[in-house]
Amino acid sequence: MKVWSFYQHCFERFLGLKKAWAFVCLVLALGCTPKLRIGPKPDANGTNTGQPNLGVMLLDPISSPGTIDTPTIRVSGVTSGDTVAIYTDSACLVGNLKASGVAASASIDLGSSSLALGSYTFYAKSTDAVGNESSCSVASVTYQRVSPASLSISPHTSPYDFGEVAVGGTKSVVLTVTNSGGYVASNISFSLDTFSSPEFTRDTNISSNCGSSLAAGANCNLKIDFAPTSVTTFSTSFCTSPHL
Repeated sequence: MKVWSFYQHCFERFLGLKKAWAFVCLVLALGCTPKLRIGPKPDANGTNTGQPNLGVMLLDPISSPGTIDTPTIRVSGVTSGDTVAIYTDSACLVGNLKASGVAASASIDLGSSSLALGSYTFYAKSTDAVGNESSCSVASVTYQRVSPASLSISPHTSPYDFGEVAVGGTKSVVLTVTNSGGYVASNISFSLDTFSSPEFTRDTNISSNCGSSLAAGANCNLKIDFAPTSVTTFSTSFCTSPHL
């Protein structure tokens, strides 16, 4: 047969060379176009069985925990034109898909869909321009979304009445500041007007005295002393930032 004699000619001609050439000759004889595949060999479903060399990192916010409900995840190790997706499970199941996009360089930044309060671990998967899909990445990054800081003060009485205090005597009040949120409260400040009313002073030498930050779920104390120097009515202002 002519076809067999052509095959035989191909194999006899390239028998002493690499087997790959003989294979290419055979493929061409059948009228097919050979393709070169770069990367792990896919399984029967077209998914690469090898783990992709993808990097996964938290971009915004830059650390966890955070209050942002749509964190930005950076996936590196991709190729321009790849479709990249992020998931919140190590199997990269469709039900846990949080974002996807087409890479324009060796990395891509993906903003997650809105997350409820809780902890999430992100993984990535990529699909190249000809449809070769990687398996789920080994690399991952964990993000915990928490509620923002929420400060309150008690007793919350404005104005606070110290009542009648004898001249030469002292009366004190202790205020408790509580952070009921899930995130640290920072840049807190307290200001007592002692210039116009020196009879009022803040005593910082107490247990759990309030500072400039307060951890989630924690509380601290503010102590204000009133020592009148004459028989009259005194008043002052006490300010907090943020406003409580």
